[in-house]
Amino acid sequence: MVDALSAGLLCYCRAGFEPELAAELGQRAASAGFGGHARTDRSSGFVVFSGVDGASLARALPWRELIFARQDMAYPIVAPPGTPPERVTALRQAFEAVMKDPEFLADAKKQHLETALMRGEEIERLIDRIFASPPDVIARAANAIEAGKGVTTDKK
Repeated sequence: MVDALSAGLLCYCRAGFEPELAAELGQRAASAGFGGHARTDRSSGFVVFSGVDGASLARALPWRELIFARQDMAYPIVAPPGTPPERVTALRQAFEAVMKDPEFLADAKKQHLETALMRGEEIERLIDRIFASPPDVIARAANAIEAGKGVTTDKK
């Protein structure tokens, strides 16, 4: 979740990952030509990136490529490596047809389900870009994931 502020950007992440999101935002903002700085409180689940026009920064950031910001991609459907290209094409066409089907959309609406379509080609490009992330971002993500193992939010 992201909210544009007049003097910054408010970003939502998983509690405990605020420093990683702050660092990632700083790097991505600088790459997009924005100055500014991140502020956060550990375990708050929020990072404020200040000193910039929030709306402009929100438009410039590659949200689907950010590792620590909450993402919009839910339930991607994948096929195993080596699936023949003609089969991938058929699966993508069938999935897109379902996502346009009026009966399916009406049923999803009744169940309050989100039905935003991210096409297979877009997901494939996104994954390629994520795997091409700078080594320091990958290292921070790996360290954060390792540090998070065994941590639970279950309440008894």
